[in-house]
Amino acid sequence: MDVCAISPSLTSQVSSSQMTSAHQLRAPRFCLALVVAIAGFAAACSRQTPELPSNNDPATVHELLVGSDGVQFLAEISKYDWPDNGAKAAGYFMWIKRDATSGDGRTAVRAGETAHVIASFLADNRNDLEGISHGFLGLQHSSVGEINPDLVSAYASALTPYQVSMADDDAVDGFKPLGDLAASRDVFVVIATGRDAGTQFIDSAYERAAGVAADAARQACTGQEQSTSSGAKAIQTAATLSGLAAAAASSANIPTKNSHQAMDDILYAMASACVPVAETPIEGQILDYVEGRRLLTPDEIVQQRNAGLEDYYQSQRDYLYTRGLDISGFVDWYASAKGS
Repeated sequence: MDVCAISPSLTSQVSSSQMTSAHQLRAPRFCLALVVAIAGFAAACSRQTPELPSNNDPATVHELLVGSDGVQFLAEISKYDWPDNGAKAAGYFMWIKRDATSGDGRTAVRAGETAHVIASFLADNRNDLEGISHGFLGLQHSSVGEINPDLVSAYASALTPYQVSMADDDAVDGFKPLGDLAASRDVFVVIATGRDAGTQFIDSAYERAAGVAADAARQACTGQEQSTSSGAKAIQTAATLSGLAAAAASSANIPTKNSHQAMDDILYAMASACVPVAETPIEGQILDYVEGRRLLTPDEIVQQRNAGLEDYYQSQRDYLYTRGLDISGFVDWYASAKGS
């Protein structure tokens, strides 16, 4: 029955003295609500299953994503409520992490270019991906990580090799800079909508932050030629990567480190890398925490010596400073990356 079509005829049969203003307004309002509901139902019913390529070899996927339809393809497969949690679609990206570290330049560049399209898509569409309409009449709103956790896991795997690039804004093997920290932060936050993928992505970011800092310390302490600015850049990258990880964790209510905890971890990573290889004698308060050529771990200090860690970390900060590694800007860099 066409309710909207009947309303005018009913109105003409009732005298104005018999119909109140409320009755006159009720039918149009009901019609409008019905039209909106039907439109929503039609949109939900018309959403078709995205068409996936006939094969998922790297060349095919790369050509699709870097082409003019690449972003539209990612949007379709990301916003569709797959019955398998996006597992089949995820299979099209599992090669990227492997090829990112390939010794063959063309293979590595192909992986980097493909990953860059994914990262740019996530950064540009954060709001949409955090509130995807699905379900009956599209009345449900969930994040991409909630409706397609397997697909988000594949995105995380593909982007993990490029976490440092997203923090230091340096291009690497086809993965170009995203433009600013806000874009990188958006990528991290979207990945964190998938609880498991987000946790792994965040953990990896902290590990890579420590690795970047440790490499810089190792070079400085073995006498390898390294400018003060390059050491500072490594520390800034570590702080930025830690801040991005914290932003993602906070958005998803995943337990994480505050700025001082993150800085302490970086201090230990650098000092523990430096002590065993230092070409000059180890001096200062840090000697209290060294056995042989090994820096004692935080757990050893607490458990074996029943001591606090404030002096322990300060000794590392002082020691690294004598090696030209100043970590004083860490907290500010971390805060800038984490954002508000």
